[in-house]
Amino acid sequence: MAENEIITQQDPQMQLFSQLMEGILKKLERYCATARPMLGGEVYLTGEEVCSQLRLSTRTLQEKKLERYCATARPMLGGEVYLTGDEVCSQLRLSTRTLQEYRNLGTLPFYKIGGKILYKQSDIQTMLERHYNATPKKLWQE
Repeated sequence: MAENEIITQQDPQMQLFSQLMEGILKKLERYCATARPMLGGEVYLTGEEVCSQLRLSTRTLQEKKLERYCATARPMLGGEVYLTGDEVCSQLRLSTRTLQEYRNLGTLPFYKIGGKILYKQSDIQTMLERHYNATPKKLWQE
């Protein structure tokens, strides 16, 4: 091909290029129609896809989501979430005896209403931040 030669649509090389581009476009369209986006290495499905794979109606899926929410949601009182001792032990991986020791030493504030003990979630976060010990730089420099 000469340096200043005009390429037309009838040129065999241009026709081959056009066919190749059409093939790539079709493959790309097929891929986009079936590919699932990944987030953090995980593929996420839409509600309709979940229903299809599990053979559920969308109403059943909504009911299951509501059941899961109700089982895990914590009610707020005055904008604050309160946790039971068992929930605190589970979250912090503590024994009930260690949690009792935290109460006795004043490490973790609590409410006692009748025989029920409750902890503010924000107080737990504050305690963790207050007792945070950063790794000394000396350890990393050795």
